[in-house]
Amino acid sequence: MKTKNTNLEIFNYLNLVNPRLGKLYKITGFNPLPDDFVFDENTIKERLYLGQMAKDISYPNFLFNEKIDLKKMFKLSVKRLNQISKSNFKKYLSKEFAEKFELYLVLRTKLTEILIREFKKEDFDEIGAYSEICSIDPIFFDLLDGIFESEFNFSEILNNLEDEYKIYYFEKLKKIEEKNNQKNNEKIQKIIINEKINKKIIENQKTELKNEIKSVKIQKQKEVEKVKNSIIEKTNKEK
Repeated sequence: MKTKNTNLEIFNYLNLVNPRLGKLYKITGFNPLPDDFVFDENTIKERLYLGQMAKDISYPNFLFNEKIDLKKMFKLSVKRLNQISKSNFKKYLSKEFAEKFELYLVLRTKLTEILIREFKKEDFDEIGAYSEICSIDPIFFDLLDGIFESEFNFSEILNNLEDEYKIYYFEKLKKIEEKNNQKNNEKIQKIIINEKINKKIIENQKTELKNEIKSVKIQKQKEVEKVKNSIIEKTNKEK
């Protein structure tokens, strides 16, 4: 059933995270975002950066397992996510980061549950599903590496989770900014080169125009001289 009042900021954000979550909000009102959520420039920037970070994803070999086995792994990850959500992880993290991680757990759990229901489809894309889950937040995704498999212990990574996230995020962000700066520099160089080419073309056009005008003037002078000479010849004959 469609919600009567759709908050565009919530919808747009969830849609950026994953279109399935945006659609779920529109249909059911699913909204795990905090009451003070603001869809501002910083929120959009972070979301877009996370999207760029997800482009460097590497795919594990287990994605090529039988579909039934892979489905079990997705279900196992949901079980683990729920266990983490019910644990006392908040006391090991700052309030702001705990809220960020809690939101991630809810979004990832919900998206994975949606994808699990899609497994029955013949054209289901396992690699695409894995990529969708990763794209929610590639940093958290990597830090929870192993959650699909039997040997996973969240308590081993909890103490360093916040510090690791910040370090990892800024390392990735630095690479993106360097890449973007390189692209911008390349664009600027192309603009400069194009401007030089255009300037040269304009200079050549001006030179050609000057030469053409000069040629016309010379031709006119020749014609005038010819007429003058003709008049002089005619006058001399009359004498």
